[in-house]
Amino acid sequence: RIDQTLGNLATLLGFENAECGIRTAKRPGGDSECRVKLWWRAEANMPESYKMFVHLLDANGVPRAQADVIPQNGARPTWSWLPGEIIADEIVLQIPADLPAGQYRLMAGLYNELTGQRLTLPDGTDAIELAAIDLQ
Repeated sequence: RIDQTLGNLATLLGFENAECGIRTAKRPGGDSECRVKLWWRAEANMPESYKMFVHLLDANGVPRAQADVIPQNGARPTWSWLPGEIIADEIVLQIPADLPAGQYRLMAGLYNELTGQRLTLPDGTDAIELAAIDLQ
């Protein structure tokens, strides 16, 4: 369980990631897929539309793979979430074939689709670290 709340609007309850460190699911072009399932709980009504993001950061904090999506392929924008409702979503990251092996951090969060402003944790951090990934 993660139980971290962004902007007093949404709590990331937990996540699962499938084989993010192993390049097994090859796609045409040689990229690998990393599937990340997130469980969010709406804490309040959200008048704005927020995009979910999952980023794979290198040791310098540079995003090396990312996916930014409206929840559930656009079917459940955050303005439609009801307080107390739990929303599950799966995000697929395309891991470039030429990405060097090494340590990466898997991060998630929400940002305002129009302004780019991220929701923050109480300490001001604007993303939640999900896991350290040892990419092979």
